[in-house]
Amino acid sequence: MRSKEREVLKAAAIISLTHHEKYDGTGYPKALKDEDIFQLLKDNRGKHFDPILLDLFMSNINIFLEIRNKYQD
Repeated sequence: MRSKEREVLKAAAIISLTHHEKYDGTGYPKALKDEDIFQLLKDNRGKHFDPILLDLFMSNINIFLEIRNKYQD
């Protein structure tokens, strides 16, 4: 297996393991919350996540949080 294929499989494993985590810590399986989730994003910058898009997201996080808070279920 080529290195690039291994990287894709590693990224897929991370996503499948953590996609149910929630910012407030009520997700599963690890109950990640708050800064742990943002650290996961930063750790995978340029690997799983496009570095330009992640930088834009992180630099505008307050706007995204405002939108989330405004349109809560």
